[in-house]
Amino acid sequence: MTRKRPAPPPIETLSAQIQSARPSYFIADDTSTKAGRIRTDEAILDIDAEIIDISYLPKKHAGRPISIKMVSASKYGSDGRIENASALMSITLRGNARSLLYYSQVVVFWHLASLIVARTITLIDVRFDRPVYGSGRIDSLHFR
Repeated sequence: MTRKRPAPPPIETLSAQIQSARPSYFIADDTSTKAGRIRTDEAILDIDAEIIDISYLPKKHAGRPISIKMVSASKYGSDGRIENASALMSITLRGNARSLLYYSQVVVFWHLASLIVARTITLIDVRFDRPVYGSGRIDSLHFR
């Protein structure tokens, strides 16, 4: 007897208009690790946006603010090795909480951040799995 595979979650869409963006940068030097000296840096772009269109029901999130955090993180070992954080994209739409987290590669981060801060990019389109308990996996981001 073959079991039926569960259907994939429906794909939802959301468009957000960027209101403002604030870049920040963090660097730390850690000598307490077994691997020797490790330097960690993290670049963050905090984006305030407003949801202008959403397919997800209930549509109570339309017209409401969403906090978008774009992050790039790297670790530099004393042996010259560089580790970049892997891509992670998630969305939260729960009650009054609306947020999106996006970890990107260093080169992509700095390029996108400069375009967003310069207001060349003003819209973000998001495709995501229908949230379960308010959280979902992002399928794709389109910056325009």
